Amino acid sequence: MYAKIRVDKLHPDGSPRASWEAYRIGDHDGALRIWTPAMTTRVHVNGRWTPDSPILTAWKPGERFVGAVWWESDGTELYLDIVREVIVTPTRFAYVDLYVDVMYRDGRTWSKDDELVGRLDPAEAAEVLSLRDELMRAVRAGEAPFRPADPRWQVSDAVRALAPGAELALL
Repeated sequence: MYAKIRVDKLHPDGSPRASWEAYRIGDHDGALRIWTPAMTTRVHVNGRWTPDSPILTAWKPGERFVGAVWWESDGTELYLDIVREVIVTPTRFAYVDLYVDVMYRDGRTWSKDDELVGRLDPAEAAEVLSLRDELMRAVRAGEAPFRPADPRWQVSDAVRALAPGAELALL
């Protein structure tokens, strides 16, 4: 049995950005892993989003990013949120998102929301952009765990069969 947990994506000031219910599944090589089944509603400051594909989120202590892979009928996408802090309890996984993300799909790597880095302190903004560049280099090079076929992103059929999580309110 996999424990249900609350996932909270937070703005840099600590205010809520998005929340959803997911399952804490087995760790892989020190990386904590969270499974969000298809049709699990995410409540976001901009509205609700109910993905029709499952999403696996992973974070390894010490990493400055929270990664996610999702599977769609036309391909698999890797999404890396650059983060300041990650908070893990038995019932919650929360992370402070620093706006800039690195994406990979179909052999293409790019970043998004770079223009929002100006909302951060200049020193932190410089760190975020440097990390973005390093992550993009690693993704393009296909380094572990930056490829969808990496063992970090593999799950069992039992995990894939888990029911969608409940809709949660933003805290």
